[in-house]
Amino acid sequence: MDDDLLSWLFSFTAQGIKLDLENTKDLLRRLGEPHLSMKYVHVAGTDGKGSISSCIASVLISSGIRTGLYTSPHIEDFKERITVNGEKITDAETESLLLTMKDCVADMEADGRIPTFFEMTTAMAFLHFRNKGVEYAVMEVGMGGRLDSTNIIIPEVCVIGNISMDHMEYLGDTIEKIAFEKAGIIKPGVPCVTLNKEPAFGVLRKVADERGAPLTRIDPRDINMTSMDEGGVDFLYKEEKYRVSIPGSRQADNASMAIEAVSKLKIYGQCLRCNVKKGLKTVRWPCRLEKIDGLPIVLDVTHTAAGSKALAEDVAELYGEVDIVLGMLKD
Repeated sequence: MDDDLLSWLFSFTAQGIKLDLENTKDLLRRLGEPHLSMKYVHVAGTDGKGSISSCIASVLISSGIRTGLYTSPHIEDFKERITVNGEKITDAETESLLLTMKDCVADMEADGRIPTFFEMTTAMAFLHFRNKGVEYAVMEVGMGGRLDSTNIIIPEVCVIGNISMDHMEYLGDTIEKIAFEKAGIIKPGVPCVTLNKEPAFGVLRKVADERGAPLTRIDPRDINMTSMDEGGVDFLYKEEKYRVSIPGSRQADNASMAIEAVSKLKIYGQCLRCNVKKGLKTVRWPCRLEKIDGLPIVLDVTHTAAGSKALAEDVAELYGEVDIVLGMLKD
């Protein structure tokens, strides 16, 4: 990897966070509208959206669909953010995309528009997916939804995972305000799946009704976790047995939303239906109650109060008393 190119990309973190779609639209226009070449699943939420996204992508891949997955942030390596059929974008591909984007970004800067780091990585994902012939891309929202850079797509289905308090300085200081931002990914006529309860669900329902979008709220009584171990969770969804290979009791909820979402894709009957269980059983998603082989260490990247409560409960059930090393930002 050319360190200078990567440093150039990361220099745009100085632009901070801008909840706005105009830069993304402008950059994609200059790059030839690469996002128009594929179909999408769009996933928002406060907790669990990465797990939901990875489950959906795994089902698509298991069904022989060429699948892109865009997630954030990365944990160890920038290339984790952009994968096709489970393979991370390579150093050479990253360099090539950055070189392609450099002139376009320079033109934007000359016009007084400076993109953010996230806007640029989102554009990179669309470019890479087009170059690799992706049929379906699963796009995880970075923050919020309504003004997130990923929200320039028209998906076949969207999912809104658990909504809790996070990023209040950007999204609002109540569940209702945050839910309104998440609901921004709901598109006219596009099915939406959620498991949220009130008051978040009422906000989602209002937006969905206004846009004529079919909204499915999964009944929590249809989900029954039967067992959990350090390698995953066994559960029933609508009396059907499944195993998802991501540990943690909340993964039964996340996997159920993924099951419901893929059932609403147009290709479900012809090629997805028979591969849902395989996709969930083979999914891999790091740092979610991840036990390190050969070491008495478990890693997790939860970052909200709700996620931390679930983590504490799951760790207690799986491992009993443990020592904790905790890192957090000042906010």
